[in-house]
Amino acid sequence: GRLPIMRMPFTDIVEIRKMSFKESLLANEFSTLRFGNRIWGDIILIRKSKGLFKNIMITPDNSEMFINDVNQRNHMGSRLQSSVN
Repeated sequence: GRLPIMRMPFTDIVEIRKMSFKESLLANEFSTLRFGNRIWGDIILIRKSKGLFKNIMITPDNSEMFINDVNQRNHMGSRLQSSVN
């Protein structure tokens, strides 16, 4: 099952990318919410254009599929920066 913890409009997303565990440790703690539940899973960083917490870190089941899905659904596709390492 799924348990939604947060909702955000796709148009608020300015960047989505995979990041290493090391990179995640260096992330700005004060503007980052971490919703990871996998120690060894891929970490996805979602950068938002507004709000108190500009960075969200998650660990989805399939990181590439998640990034592709967000890119396809985003109405501002030309504005969205994306990278899959």
